[in-house]
Amino acid sequence: MMITSLFAAAMLSVTASAATAQDQDEFPMLLTSAQPFTLNPSRADPYRNFNFRVIWDGRIVSGVHYVSPLRLRTEPIEYRDGGDREAVRSVPGLTTYAAVTLRRGLTHAPEFQEWADQVSRRGQRRNLSNFRKAVRIEILNQEGSVAHAFNMFGCWPSEYIPISGLNALRDSMAEETMTLVCDAWERDRAVTEPAPRRK
Repeated sequence: MMITSLFAAAMLSVTASAATAQDQDEFPMLLTSAQPFTLNPSRADPYRNFNFRVIWDGRIVSGVHYVSPLRLRTEPIEYRDGGDREAVRSVPGLTTYAAVTLRRGLTHAPEFQEWADQVSRRGQRRNLSNFRKAVRIEILNQEGSVAHAFNMFGCWPSEYIPISGLNALRDSMAEETMTLVCDAWERDRAVTEPAPRRK
């Protein structure tokens, strides 16, 4: 019985605090401060994952419909002070960047094949001056403006699949796939939230 009374008193206290906060206009202020969009404060939904483009060699790569997640991992290095018999501490170690897979519908666009040929060469000497590329991934809003961008450095294709598995019993699209290894990637912080277009 005592626990029930304490719970009821706590709920009354929370309700009273909420009412006080509303009276003091604190809730609207909190909602405003938590707004994730600054130039378009009326927007509430995040960006969609199907509005994007991939760019290398200064031009948009046609038909790319899938980009695997960008991942980085920093290995922890554990250590313990010689005089400390209990605590094991850690410091950041080597940072690695996961390979990124691109998929697109099979067309006659040659970008994937040409880049894969530069790396493989089938026993020939590679031209080390141009087999690595910088790749840019841009995320667009519904108006087509660039909202976020990521730059990948030192990329080269470690795997190339010129055509996906063929299956006459499935209604699906023929694809070509390329997996890119990169030295690093970073967010382009010069790209900021695009202002909404005026009608």
